[in-house]
Amino acid sequence: MIFCGHEGDQMGQPEWALDGSFMVFRDLQQLVPEFEKFLEENAGKFEEIKRHPRPQEKLAAFLMGRWKNGTPVDLSPHDDSDPALHKSNNFDYQPIHKHDKCPFAAHTRKMRPRADLDHDHAVIIRRGITYGDEVTPEEKAAKKSDDENERGLLFVCYQSDIRNGFNFLTTRWASNHHFPDRKTKFVGEHGPGIDAIVGQRLSHHPPRSIGLPDGKDPTEARLDLDRWVIHRGGEYFFTPSIEALQGYLTDTPDYPPLPPLSREAKL
Repeated sequence: MIFCGHEGDQMGQPEWALDGSFMVFRDLQQLVPEFEKFLEENAGKFEEIKRHPRPQEKLAAFLMGRWKNGTPVDLSPHDDSDPALHKSNNFDYQPIHKHDKCPFAAHTRKMRPRADLDHDHAVIIRRGITYGDEVTPEEKAAKKSDDENERGLLFVCYQSDIRNGFNFLTTRWASNHHFPDRKTKFVGEHGPGIDAIVGQRLSHHPPRSIGLPDGKDPTEARLDLDRWVIHRGGEYFFTPSIEALQGYLTDTPDYPPLPPLSREAKL
C-alpha cells in the first residue's frame, strides 16, 4: 500500500492524511572501484561463473539479479543481448526451489521475492538519482575510492507505513541471511545469504555471505562478501496530498488561538 487511507492501510491516520504517503530518504555512498576489484578477484573462483565470456559481469549480475543493462538474470541467466528484455519485469523466479538462474539472495529477489511468497505485502515505490563524478583513472588504477570524490545514490521511496515498507524490507528481508524462507535444503544451513548490495550487518549477525548456483543439488558454492554501499544517513517525511495542501493544511487552524500574553508575561 502506497497511499494512506485506502483498503489495506491499517495505520488509522487522520482524515486529512488521505492520499498522502510517507517518504524515506537515504544517502547511499557507493564504493565503485572496490566493487570492481572484488568482482575481479572473485569471479574466477566458481566454475558456473568463470566459464562465462565476461565472468566479472556475470558475478555482478548474480549479486544484483539483473545485468548491467537491466536484463533480469531469471529470464536470461547467460546473456544480456536481447533489447526486449532490458526493462522486462515479466518473471517470477519459478521454480522457487531452485536458484540455477537467479540466486535466492540476489538484490532484486531479496527486495521483491515475487513467487517466493504467497503474498508480496511489503510494497514501496522507489526512485533514485546518482551523485558524484565518474570513477577517475587514478581510482581505477588504485582500485580504491578517493575520499575527496564521493559518489553514490540519493534514494527515496514512498509507502503508507514505513514500518511495514522500507524498514521491513531492509531488516526482515535484505539483512536476513535466511530469507527467502524455506531454502535451507536447497542452499545449505547458512541460508540464501545477505543482500550483497543493501544488506546491513550488525555485530551479532553472521559474516556477510551469499549462496551461488553451482549446478549441484543442494548447491555448495558460497561467496564471502565485502561492503560497497555505505548508508550515510537520511530522514523520514510525510508528503501530503494536493487536496490536503490546498485545504486542511492551509485553512485556519481547527484549534482555538492562544490568548495574548499579558504585559508582565512579555517582560
